[in-house]
Amino acid sequence: MAKENPTLAQAIDDYFDAYDDAYRIARQDAPADSILKDFGSLDAFREHVRGIYKLDGVPKSEWDSRLLKLEESLGISGLVENAKKRAIQINPELVDWLETWAQEEKDRSGPPKWMREYRDTLIGTK
Repeated sequence: MAKENPTLAQAIDDYFDAYDDAYRIARQDAPADSILKDFGSLDAFREHVRGIYKLDGVPKSEWDSRLLKLEESLGISGLVENAKKRAIQINPELVDWLETWAQEEKDRSGPPKWMREYRDTLIGTK
């Protein structure tokens, strides 16, 4: 389906690039002494933070929620959401594609509610 629809293909690419793009922007805009400057990618940053959690004895069950709060405090989460919104703007069919993609595998979750609601505002169903 995506190959037949170039705007959907672009939206899919942009959606999956959202985290890397957001980290790049956050890193670029961060003060010179920010920890973000020490890591070239979001994955490298996350691995470092998880290593600190492990050394500090933080229960593994808390890592994701703590990491999410840290990323929110550093502005990464907001940048990710904005990048995902831009992908939906390119082609609102992205949300349905993500839902179908998620159903293909048991361990994937579908798009969050805010994405469906945002899509609906773009196509005028709400």
